Amino acid sequence: MSTAAAASPAAREPDLAGQTVVVTGGSAGIGLEAARRARAEGAGVILAGRDSARLQQAASELGALDTATPEDVAALAVHIMTNSALTGATFDVDGGEQVLGKE
Repeated sequence: MSTAAAASPAAREPDLAGQTVVVTGGSAGIGLEAARRARAEGAGVILAGRDSARLQQAASELGALDTATPEDVAALAVHIMTNSALTGATFDVDGGEQVLGKE
């Protein structure tokens, strides 16, 4: 058995200081834990989730910058897809497929 003292971790700057992180599913479970970790690492967080009550509770707990509902996320996806060079792209939002591009 070794009697050497365990090395303590060196102090370091947060890895995400000054960054903004968008966390989908951020109101519970793994998403909420990811948001907690991002905040602990110095990031501002924007939480997206389906349950508005849990979303607001999580946002309050974490001091989130903002929240987004599925409708907000869908609107952003449509904006990105229609204002990019991609055509005919598909994406899934809560089980609904959207096809964008020229017919």
